[in-house]
Amino acid sequence: VSRKTAQPNRNDTHQQPLCVIYNEVLSNQCMKPSLLQRHFTTKHKDHNRKSLLFFVRSKHEFLKRQTVFRKTTSVPDKCLQASYALSLLAAKQNKPHTVVEKLVLPSAIEIISIMFDDKMASVLKSIPCSDNTVQRRIKDISEDLIQQVVEKIIAAKEFSMQLDESTDISGEAQLVVFVRVPDSEDIIEHILLCRPLPERTTVEEIFKHIDDFFREHDILWFLCVAICSDGAAAMTGRTAGFIARARQQYNLIVSSHCILHRHALASKRMSEILHETLNDAVKIINYIKSHPLNVRLFCQLRQEIGSDHKMLLFHTEIQWLSRGKVLMRIFELRDEVYLFLKDLSTLAEKFEDVSWVCHLGYLADVFKKLNELNMSLQGYGHNIFTMEEKVSAFHKKLYFWMNRVANGNLEMFPILSEFLAMNAAVDTREIQKVITNHLKKLHSEFVSYFPFLTSGSDVGKCWITSQFNMENIMSADLFIQQQEILIDMTDNQHFQEMFKEKSVTEFWSQVRKEHDELGAKAITALLPFVSTYLCEKAFSSMTSIKTKPRNCLYLEYDLVVLVSTLSPQIQDLMAKKAQVSH
Repeated sequence: VSRKTAQPNRNDTHQQPLCVIYNEVLSNQCMKPSLLQRHFTTKHKDHNRKSLLFFVRSKHEFLKRQTVFRKTTSVPDKCLQASYALSLLAAKQNKPHTVVEKLVLPSAIEIISIMFDDKMASVLKSIPCSDNTVQRRIKDISEDLIQQVVEKIIAAKEFSMQLDESTDISGEAQLVVFVRVPDSEDIIEHILLCRPLPERTTVEEIFKHIDDFFREHDILWFLCVAICSDGAAAMTGRTAGFIARARQQYNLIVSSHCILHRHALASKRMSEILHETLNDAVKIINYIKSHPLNVRLFCQLRQEIGSDHKMLLFHTEIQWLSRGKVLMRIFELRDEVYLFLKDLSTLAEKFEDVSWVCHLGYLADVFKKLNELNMSLQGYGHNIFTMEEKVSAFHKKLYFWMNRVANGNLEMFPILSEFLAMNAAVDTREIQKVITNHLKKLHSEFVSYFPFLTSGSDVGKCWITSQFNMENIMSADLFIQQQEILIDMTDNQHFQEMFKEKSVTEFWSQVRKEHDELGAKAITALLPFVSTYLCEKAFSSMTSIKTKPRNCLYLEYDLVVLVSTLSPQIQDLMAKKAQVSH
């Protein structure tokens, strides 16, 4: 955008800017580069492709003005660093981009003005922090974080990934990919990309976005060791799924179905009696929670009785295992709910049926136990060996509980057993039969979704988690020289202490520094994702970033900055000297 030497105002002595094309006098406010850009693009479209030399008398004048412009509009390093820091904070806290300009900076100026003086506070006014500036800073930080991950992948020469897609509040599908990459000290988990899927969420679209990203950043498919997905047909189809397309690029890629999804699917099958009980409980909760008047009346009743809990909990179909808390709450408030529904709905009759209440208590207990397993499978840094151990232990508990129930012992279900203790006259034989049938279904469903429960874990890889066991060393799928190194480690006090102090991945990362081939083989086995937990967590963050007031936000940059585990290289970003535009 051109900037012409201002001409004197006839009624004033100071200079004013002049448009050299139309000889139009502009206000001083129009000298902001953003406003100049708007003026140029709206009024002088025909000159859009012309060089700045077109608007000045000579090349010497052009160079002179460029030098002056850079001197007068360059941002001091401290202000630029503060601008990046404030933008990073806004992104990490899920705040709108305007919060820095409208709240953070004015608050800082006000505080410094009160605590120190106005002169010191006025220095902060030089920090560029408009919403557009903050958006650009977040974009720079996001690109820097992604570039760091790409460099780690290329340096490690292997990685695994998990991917999933979900729809945001504006109806736009978002594809998210996380990777696990070996680092010098541990296996690290990072977000690799977040891209909108503008059209269909088909295999072709998903593969195209990821393949284009790999090509753009020189990531080769043969570096990918494993892929974990949610098990949808678009992902796991034998001929047309994403994993099949990926194997066309590199046929040794290992695929896995998210262990959290398999756990939830295995937990859904139940007998008709228990399913009816669950549906009745949901109807009761919806009857009270879906009408504001009923909510207020129920709260008043609860206050009069003096209950510990404030309100019933809504059930969520997508969070199946969270129903344990929902059912536990309605069981604990069963007397209050009965009194409330007694004269309003026929649903109150359910609480007069002791068998129905017993089934409700059992469901609350068993869903609580299933949810505890689910929570133990979530989180960062899990590997396939520890996850399989947790699922296997729960599967053995199911068999243990079946035997106990067959002998008339219900102590492992505390909510149900406490209720039966207060109602000693209840005949528990039918209840035990219902519980036994449900536990058998659970037992068989777990075997169906987790085949390793019957086939057993890979014996040849047991040395990775129990490398000081001679039986595991003898059966290890290793060369003789590597087995001999493992035997040496069994009597090495240094490695034994290290194994106690560090996680499995940290331990083998350290071993790799001394025994590269052995450590590399262990790291490769520990590298695959076992669940899509990180993607699900990112989707939860997505709902708090892209809200109704921010439904036009381009999500990628804010989400990457929010969920990234890396620190941005602010000093490198500051090398790109931004101009004060707002």
